[in-house]
Amino acid sequence: EKTLGPVAKGLKGMAARQYERGLGATKEAMKTEAARITPELLNRGVSGSLKSLSGKATAEVESLGQQIQTAYQTATKAGTKVDGVKLASALERLKTPFMEVGQSGDPVVLNPTAVKAISDLQGILTELGDSTPSAIWKFRKTVDDVVAASNGFTRDLPSGTAREIQKQTRAILQKELTKAVPDVAVL
Repeated sequence: EKTLGPVAKGLKGMAARQYERGLGATKEAMKTEAARITPELLNRGVSGSLKSLSGKATAEVESLGQQIQTAYQTATKAGTKVDGVKLASALERLKTPFMEVGQSGDPVVLNPTAVKAISDLQGILTELGDSTPSAIWKFRKTVDDVVAASNGFTRDLPSGTAREIQKQTRAILQKELTKAVPDVAVL
């Protein structure tokens, strides 16, 4: 076993480099992402061409998406509610970095664009009010689309931008959805 240790380590390193090359990452951010996921691919014994891996991943995402949708629909039919007003209040803390107290003691908006983006999201949640998990999930998916369009799930976004605020909003929405429908956490 002691003799195989260095050999196994070398083979594993070679396999990792081959996986990373096979993933075809050319930009630094994607190379970092490939290095991050490669150990998990090795541990799971995932193999195949980039095209076949992509097909497997797409099928798995579709299957999980359907399971999540079913869980939210079931909770909705059972009468589960998610408090949109509470969610809007939770977003209020996102404004803190963009506000300061002025000489008069009143709040001063330092980044009007950021504060408006947060207020717009709060308005939608307030209008949704006491809502169903399906409705909040649908809203969360629209937020996801905006974040994904800017590659916000694979890189840091500049602070105070609408997309970065939506990324934070997505996390808040998902946290409340998971509280309302705990079965989704295992998917």
